[in-house]
Amino acid sequence: MLKNINKIATSLCIILTFVFLQIPTYGQIARANQDNPNKPQQCSTDIINASNTNYYNYDRDYDRGYREGYKFGYNDGKRDGERETKTTNRDIYTLNRSRSAAEEAYANGYAAGYEKGYNQGFDEALAVAIQKWRQRGYQDGLNLGLKDGRQANSRNQVDDYLRRAPRANNNLRNKLQHAYEEGFVQGYKEGFERGFQEQNHGSRKDFERGYREGFRLGFQDGQQAARNGRRNEANIYRRSERENDYERGYAKGYSEGFERGFNNKSR
Repeated sequence: MLKNINKIATSLCIILTFVFLQIPTYGQIARANQDNPNKPQQCSTDIINASNTNYYNYDRDYDRGYREGYKFGYNDGKRDGERETKTTNRDIYTLNRSRSAAEEAYANGYAAGYEKGYNQGFDEALAVAIQKWRQRGYQDGLNLGLKDGRQANSRNQVDDYLRRAPRANNNLRNKLQHAYEEGFVQGYKEGFERGFQEQNHGSRKDFERGYREGFRLGFQDGQQAARNGRRNEANIYRRSERENDYERGYAKGYSEGFERGFNNKSR
């Protein structure tokens, strides 16, 4: 038991010795001031806080480097983001190995700030570029789809036309190419449908006008044939090939009108 107490006492003495060695005494401070009377008088607080000076200077220089690095990195990131081409060999602030502590702090802050700014600028510019190229693809697809839709015989041909549709050679990468293609397909299909409707709008009107006129005359002839007791097939307007939509509509209308008129009168 006594041995343990001696060991504990010895350890405490050693610890207290180191503590007192680290704290300057009033006599030490006084002697330092007497040795150099022209030097501003020091107090114990000045001496203790002197050890923190380098730490504060490091933060200040680091923050200054970070701000400047962020600014340059952001601008470089925006430039590269517009074409989705990240630069691997970036112009990071560097110094030789013999740089001072302040330069070391500045360089570290600059590198961290540049990386942060570059990534943010790149992402923001890329998001804007994606929208721009999607819209450009949409417009290119719309223009070409309008042209092809006016030449198509059926709206069901849109997929065949789309597979053969030429795209602009924009030399885009990854996300930008995907955005352009996505916009192109959407615009092409809308343009194709619009072009097809424009092309067939007039033809549809001619067909319907011919149908109405043919049906009216066919209905009258059908009733007359029923009164005479014979179908009188020779009066039905028939031609295997029609030259235009009006004649195709007239032939269909006459045939259906004749059948309707003949059957109604026969009852």
